[in-house]
Amino acid sequence: LYTVDTPYALSTEKFDLLSKFTRVGYIPVIRGQNFNYNVLGRGLSRPGALNQSGFGTILGTMKQLDPVNETEYENAIRRLQGLEDPSYGLTPSNTHFWRSDYTLHQRPGYTVDIRTASIYTCRNENGNGENIKGYFLTDGAMDIAINGDEYIDIFPVWDWAKIPGVTSPAVSTIPKPGQWQTSGTSTFAGGVSDSIYSVTAYYLNDQEYDINTAAKKSWFAFDDEIVCLGAGINSTAAQEINTTVNQCLLEGNVIAKAGNTVEALSQGSHSFNNLSWVLHN
Repeated sequence: LYTVDTPYALSTEKFDLLSKFTRVGYIPVIRGQNFNYNVLGRGLSRPGALNQSGFGTILGTMKQLDPVNETEYENAIRRLQGLEDPSYGLTPSNTHFWRSDYTLHQRPGYTVDIRTASIYTCRNENGNGENIKGYFLTDGAMDIAINGDEYIDIFPVWDWAKIPGVTSPAVSTIPKPGQWQTSGTSTFAGGVSDSIYSVTAYYLNDQEYDINTAAKKSWFAFDDEIVCLGAGINSTAAQEINTTVNQCLLEGNVIAKAGNTVEALSQGSHSFNNLSWVLHN
């Protein structure tokens, strides 16, 4: 803003990069007023880190700089300020960020993202005593956001061996690699998108820290569903292997159908041999 109409102003080419980064790479990872947890890195451990309501100030500046996209910025500001629902002004979109092994799927009714890592990318960093339990966050973590407040400050009480979307052993001690960035162990992670739908694929193969678990996993993103498939799950870990669907703040009843019975579950742990479906929020 300070360089407009000066010799230091951004060229059209560079400004287009700024505009696209803001509209395609930054705004969509905020649902309502909150970041998707998958984009935070070690900042995940900080109280209130998901809240991005203050980002509306920067978008106000972008409205001045980029009037062609003024409506898009204004819609985002209204969502960030809580003046409109999280779905306000959103259109269907899907982006696979191939340099990051990350998929972002947006619909007016929900936002889902998927985070993986390969030998070409890095796990979530830890350092300065932050994110010391985030080892599994890049093994297919899947953030499911409707209002955007599903995971607000949940992390101190999370079971970090049961990250949403991840297949992992139920370890009681989470591995802690060296500080900052460590490479992933998968030789295959990636995806393809036509800007509306996508396929994300991940060969989980972690033989370090006694995790000793491998699996082939994929996510197919459509309009009203995300189809998650797993095959070839193989482990010599001492613990049982779980694939976690979600681990979020409780919102209303949890309803399950087992056999011919549909019931609202009481709080606590439940085990089923004939489960058809579970509904929450």
